[in-house]
Amino acid sequence: MSVDNRTQLQDCDGYATDNWTAAAQGGQNTTVGQYYEGTGSVESQHSNASEETWTNNDLNAATFNIDMSDSTIYLLIKDNLIDTYANGGTEIIIGDGTDRIGYAVGGNDAIGLVLKTGFSSVRLDVSEVVTTPGTFTAYAGSEANLAQTAITQIGYGSLHLAKAVGNVPNVFIDSIQYIANGSYALTINGGTVGTPETMADVAADDVTNGWGMVGNPLGSQYQFGAPCEWGNSAATADTYFSGQNEQWFFLGNNAGGRAIGANNFPFRVTGNGTDTTSFVLTNVSIVNVGTRAQFDMSNVDTTILEFTSCSFSDLGTITLQADDASGDKFFNNCTFSNCDKILADSFPMDTITFNGSNDADGAILVTEAQDTTAGSAGTQKNLVFNSDGTGHAIHIRPTGAGPFEFTFDNWTFNDYADDLGTAANRVIYVNPVTSTADITINIINDGDTPSVDDTGYTGTLTINNSVTVEVEGFGTSGAAVKVIADATVGSVTEGDTLAEGFADITNGSYSFVQNYEGDLDVIVRARGQGNARFCASRRAGSGIISNTTEFNSSTTDDVQFWFGGTAAALDDFYFAHGDQFSKIWIEMSQPGVGTWDLVWRYYQGGGFFNNGNWADIPNVTDGTNELTQNGVVEWDLADLTGWTQEPITGIGLLWPIKFRLNSFTSTTTEPLGKWGRLDTQRYLPFTQNRTIESTGLTVVANWIEDNISEFSTNF
Repeated sequence: MSVDNRTQLQDCDGYATDNWTAAAQGGQNTTVGQYYEGTGSVESQHSNASEETWTNNDLNAATFNIDMSDSTIYLLIKDNLIDTYANGGTEIIIGDGTDRIGYAVGGNDAIGLVLKTGFSSVRLDVSEVVTTPGTFTAYAGSEANLAQTAITQIGYGSLHLAKAVGNVPNVFIDSIQYIANGSYALTINGGTVGTPETMADVAADDVTNGWGMVGNPLGSQYQFGAPCEWGNSAATADTYFSGQNEQWFFLGNNAGGRAIGANNFPFRVTGNGTDTTSFVLTNVSIVNVGTRAQFDMSNVDTTILEFTSCSFSDLGTITLQADDASGDKFFNNCTFSNCDKILADSFPMDTITFNGSNDADGAILVTEAQDTTAGSAGTQKNLVFNSDGTGHAIHIRPTGAGPFEFTFDNWTFNDYADDLGTAANRVIYVNPVTSTADITINIINDGDTPSVDDTGYTGTLTINNSVTVEVEGFGTSGAAVKVIADATVGSVTEGDTLAEGFADITNGSYSFVQNYEGDLDVIVRARGQGNARFCASRRAGSGIISNTTEFNSSTTDDVQFWFGGTAAALDDFYFAHGDQFSKIWIEMSQPGVGTWDLVWRYYQGGGFFNNGNWADIPNVTDGTNELTQNGVVEWDLADLTGWTQEPITGIGLLWPIKFRLNSFTSTTTEPLGKWGRLDTQRYLPFTQNRTIESTGLTVVANWIEDNISEFSTNF
């Protein structure tokens, strides 16, 4: 079901009674095919000079006087052999009783909205000709003196390419209507969940009712010659609409002729607080021609608003609404090409491409509606922005004092200028209403770090792009990895250590997150010479104290073998690795002095930290003499019957060894270590020069087993 919201001024069903004046051969025609609306049309004969047919009566045969200065007039016409638009081939005539002017609206190169039986619909936005008359014919008086606020005459004018021959009419006028600018000429509603309203229904309604607002010239192609709304703002009934596999054309200029005003071609989807409003498009291409149509989808009473695999070309401003978490409102896999700015709010979008923009400030507007500090990270992800050589991709313009925080979830940018390039073609235009408002942008999931035009902006802009750097290929070797900056970029200075740590023995890789501030050259180093994966002291009932980092560094006095600096009988100290080992090299920086007894043990399962099954290591040689000197503790692997691995959270399966303070009397000097190594599988150190890019960095270790060097016992 659809509703025509225009006012019909003339139905053209009564030539004489409606006081028509024709150029020649004027009369009424009721032949089927010679009218589109009603029961007949007004016929006339126009020749190869500008000629007119007009009336001063409305459809009730009464004279009229109407302020048309901010209205659009619609006329249904059937004509042929007319001249071009530039020459005034097709005109809509308006007059005030003294001055009568025919304004060119189309021609043989701009035939308007094509309808059945050879009719077409043309429009005249009177507000446009008030300021820009364009091509016109003065049939009476002068154009300059025409009072558009007091129109008393209306009709059709034309210029034909050939002289009329005989007494045969060649012009058929059928229905004249008008509507205030900014209004929606056609309301499309109705439908049910199972049988939604379709464009085929709307086109059929147009033919049945003789509106001349929607055409269906070919297959699944539909043309719109008037502003439309889908839904029902009055609480009267549910509305369901569906479009699939169609091409829609919004004609803002009579298909190449006179364009209507810049803001006078609105489309919208609207609902109410009572009824269900559903608007669903799948694989629909919408192309705008001439004056750009605004598409307003901001009404929150719309219940379902879904776009899948749709494209939008050359539209005006597109206004969206906030994410209501319903899951029934989204754009998925859609493309916007050369449209005006999209007021995106926090409307859900996934896999969207923006090809250029007609708005130099940006293809989309980002405001505080997407502010993650307000509790919503938004649902706009996997957006691709392709520059057309001019303008920005994103216009950031929040209001208020801030601070504001936005999240760009895998937003990528192609062919925009970098921060050293042309400011007007950088990705982001930062232009908050309050120029001192601080703004933070978080880049996630491999999104690009945008270039910025912050001309006039005095606040602090922070861009956080957390990219992943991964060094892989270490197996269970427990390699020590270090990544060093090899250049100065942003807040990173050449020589800075970006990260260091141990490779995971489960997946054989080491990774960290780095804030991307531009391509950064780095040096990646790794070595596998028996670094312990886990070292810790433990006291029953008191927990553990890690010494892993300390044991693998060369810092003096940082390995604390006593629990928290004090010792007690039955305290433990653990060593563990992903590979089996038979030697522990311990370098003391402060040899211990006191009275105690150590027992070396190996793990046999049953609980790593709860005094599970441990057995004494047979025939162990303690070269440290119970932590009183540098030395190597060693044993024969064959003697460790039942040695068992244990999973350590965040590390993986490890082979544990420990010493226990079997007895403790006193400490004169606490034993402190400098560093140590385990006799595990050894690998040669390697270095690679690489670059962290906007997608992060993955390095595969050039890892060569060391079969030559001996386990060092030199101190």
